[in-house]
Amino acid sequence: MSGRNLPFLLLTVFLWSAAEADDSSAVVVAAVERTFVGAEVGAVERTPVPGMYQVMVDGQVVYVSADGKYLMKGPMYDLVNRVDLTDLAMAGVRRDRLSAVPEDEKLVFAPDQPKHMVNVFTDLDCGYCKRLHSQVEQYNELGIGISYLFLPRGGLQSPAYDKAVSVWCADDRHQALTLANLGAEPKPLQCDNPIADHFNLALALGIGVTPTLLTEDGIVLSGYMPPEQLLHRLKSLDESADVQSRSAE
Repeated sequence: MSGRNLPFLLLTVFLWSAAEADDSSAVVVAAVERTFVGAEVGAVERTPVPGMYQVMVDGQVVYVSADGKYLMKGPMYDLVNRVDLTDLAMAGVRRDRLSAVPEDEKLVFAPDQPKHMVNVFTDLDCGYCKRLHSQVEQYNELGIGISYLFLPRGGLQSPAYDKAVSVWCADDRHQALTLANLGAEPKPLQCDNPIADHFNLALALGIGVTPTLLTEDGIVLSGYMPPEQLLHRLKSLDESADVQSRSAE
């Protein structure tokens, strides 16, 4: 699934980098750097609100007045178009962070030519995660591929973390994951693994529940969805993106 499925508004919300921005945004950047000492200040973008800028700070969205005197954190809504502009911005962040994860550091269950790919943060002690995985063949039959990342909700010292590592280190990871979701206790194993990276990525993206489903474009869908319902949701996103694209031509 290509980037065209990210809502078209993401491409039209006044994209400005800090290097391209005007004098006002330079003031904004300076104010943010004074407030969040040592933080990574990313893209600076004008918002539809006059005199208000959107700034990415350590992967999170904040809003700063053009004079650098006022800062707000929280969702900004476009009431006319009924769009959460903050979540739209975060979708871009999630998309970029997820695409940076190498495919061989995910556990993928997918048909040969998937029509849709969905990233799923999963936990081996999560009931709805088990339910989702029990239907993975049905998702695949509908053209939906599942890319698993692990989010042991108990943390990096929890039994769920140890289980995830054991599954990753198994000779057949796919079989080990399936058996673990059926209730089997994985054989304790250790090896180089990306489980801590998955966990830290989830935290950085503000994800704390499982299962969390995200499109390749970084759009958070919800928790568990039955196969047919998920397919309908993915098709709706595609259709919405197509309509928005045509209306902008």
